[in-house]
Amino acid sequence: MMKTDCAKKILDCIYFIRGEKVWNFLKEIDQYQWLDSSSLKELQWEKLKNTLSFAYNNIPYYHKVWRNVGIRPNDIESLDSFQKIPILTKEDIRNNWDLLRLENKNIRTSFRQTSGSTGIPLKIEKDRNTTAYMDAVMYRSYMWYGIQPGERQLRIWGAEINPTERFKMHLKDFLLNRIRLSAFDLDRKNFLKFVGKIKTFKPTFIYGYAQSVFEFAKFIVNEKMDLSHLNFKAVIATGEMIFDWQRKIIKQAFGCPVVNEYGCTEVGIIAIECPMGGMHIMSDALFVEFIKNDRASNLKEREIVVTELNNFYSPLIRYKVGDKGILSNSLCPCGRGFPLMASIKGRCDEFIMFPNGKKVDPYVFEYIIKNIPSRYGTIQQFLIIQESISCLNLKLVCDTSCPQKLVKALNNSWVRLYGNDLSLKIELVYNVPKNASGKLACFKSFLKK
Repeated sequence: MMKTDCAKKILDCIYFIRGEKVWNFLKEIDQYQWLDSSSLKELQWEKLKNTLSFAYNNIPYYHKVWRNVGIRPNDIESLDSFQKIPILTKEDIRNNWDLLRLENKNIRTSFRQTSGSTGIPLKIEKDRNTTAYMDAVMYRSYMWYGIQPGERQLRIWGAEINPTERFKMHLKDFLLNRIRLSAFDLDRKNFLKFVGKIKTFKPTFIYGYAQSVFEFAKFIVNEKMDLSHLNFKAVIATGEMIFDWQRKIIKQAFGCPVVNEYGCTEVGIIAIECPMGGMHIMSDALFVEFIKNDRASNLKEREIVVTELNNFYSPLIRYKVGDKGILSNSLCPCGRGFPLMASIKGRCDEFIMFPNGKKVDPYVFEYIIKNIPSRYGTIQQFLIIQESISCLNLKLVCDTSCPQKLVKALNNSWVRLYGNDLSLKIELVYNVPKNASGKLACFKSFLKK
């Protein structure tokens, strides 16, 4: 267990070595949250114009695509003219990544890989200024709940499978002052073991996949365990939808506020709940649009499209996230000028079920797939289907010259992790179907609830 001051000094060293000026950005953006909505809009529009000008002049993809449709940054003077810029999709990014970033090879960068919650995992590259700004936005949001950088964290998240990557993961967790409950092993035995770790480590807040957090909270409540002496500051639930009835159980288990965080690997936090209950859009970091979609089940729901405002290496402009939401016209009583989201209809993942009752987050396949040797081929899209308690079907869209080796490697990884209790049937396909809303999903369960 590391004290916060010590952990903060380690963070300082990490950011210094990485060349990320997180604390400078945090000081800058801390003032933005208290601007009135009009001033925030002016700041946002100025940042947007700078981003568009940079992208047109420096990013080959945008220059070509915008020029082909007759768009120049100087022509964009309103939201209507901005919305003439073509939407950027995950497929566009995958097919044109080399053209979507600055050609300067001397800039320090980091790679980020998406979870594949829509069935299409992406690997993107960010420069260190962009990642520093994303971290600053995160820290500012968590400080609303009194959570300071370096505080002890209980993380309910995915876990690496490859031994080398697992060692790096544990080292990173240690340096970042956190312990991890794997979302890929949600059963009573692991829960009991982890409760002991929590009591020793004494985390001050919890962060994790919403539904995995809920499963752990349900266990705590059902076992009548009392963790009130730990005085958690908040539970931050992300990655999936969380419902009000689940929020009540999580609050009962951990005795603290339950915070809904909405974001994605590609751009960081998009919106987060404040202590007054307002779901604040990070409008000083992102330009978020709500685009009408005829397929939406609710006439008020819109497609969420985001533009990065602080990325001058590989900015995502009018990027279609794959979720739907409703913009609110209200202002939050907390006094922050950020716009609000009324609701989000996003990822609501179920679990892979095993015959013995174990639950496993479908994101485990992200970790399995990324450890398959590249010489076996590239997996572009996947869909997991569970129709029975004894068998799991995995449909893959991939580019491979040795399909048998690819299938064997995937099966071997699955058996190493979970044995033969739940068999895995792999099928190579040309495409996977979308759901009724037109969105791809990575997991479908047809088991009776």
